[in-house]
Amino acid sequence: MSEPQGDNFDDPGLKAAVGRAWGAERCPPALRERLIAECGGPPSMKIGDEQPKLGRRLIFYGWMAAALMLIAVGLVFYLHPPAPNDRGLPPVALTLPASVADELIARHDECCKAEDHHMPGLSRDDFPTIARELRQRLGFPILAARLPGTWEFRGASICPVGETKSGHLVFDRGNNEFVSIFSLPRQFLSAIPSGKEFSEVELRHPIAGFATGEGFYCIVGSSKTESLSLEQVRSFRDQLRSDIANAEVHPSRATVAALR
Repeated sequence: MSEPQGDNFDDPGLKAAVGRAWGAERCPPALRERLIAECGGPPSMKIGDEQPKLGRRLIFYGWMAAALMLIAVGLVFYLHPPAPNDRGLPPVALTLPASVADELIARHDECCKAEDHHMPGLSRDDFPTIARELRQRLGFPILAARLPGTWEFRGASICPVGETKSGHLVFDRGNNEFVSIFSLPRQFLSAIPSGKEFSEVELRHPIAGFATGEGFYCIVGSSKTESLSLEQVRSFRDQLRSDIANAEVHPSRATVAALR
């Protein structure tokens, strides 16, 4: 006959014997109170009652921990956003402060109403000379060039944008389509880092520009039927950008080549 296994407690006879011997035994009151206190329950709570309350408490603490984790992850991404270029994605386009965009649009709309926007004494239709003469008066490189296609030059002048003087060229193409080229000193908008570009549509005006170490340059467009797109204004900016870079590298020339 095989010997009984020491860890076998499934024998019905053994269970019955244990029940007869110790079935009436109860946990000592002092030990019961201590167990309840360790579980965080009130002294009057029965041991069997602590389980659902403890379960609810654990669920609550779990939700709190999850919420704190989400907040921590959000703060990490807010304070240290991932660099888009590290993942091969295009950089996020910068936009102008609303007050700056409003000032540029207001000046554009006002000057486009003038029959002749050209400043007296300034060379006409000679863009390198216009750039040089405006630079001599304003003290920073000026963006001056003929726009491609059928755009007609309406003149260049020194115009205020807010309280800042700008070199301002205006073009039109009929059908109430207008383009302004603004050249402003670097301190006009120092918030945009040198070398950065921006583009947006504000109040139905497509706007695109860039900042350099010496100046802030902006193309503003408008059209009655909104036929002038942001893509077209961006293309003007991209073509003009290399020209102003040459003017800054060779200040003695102070010219910007006309677009072909």
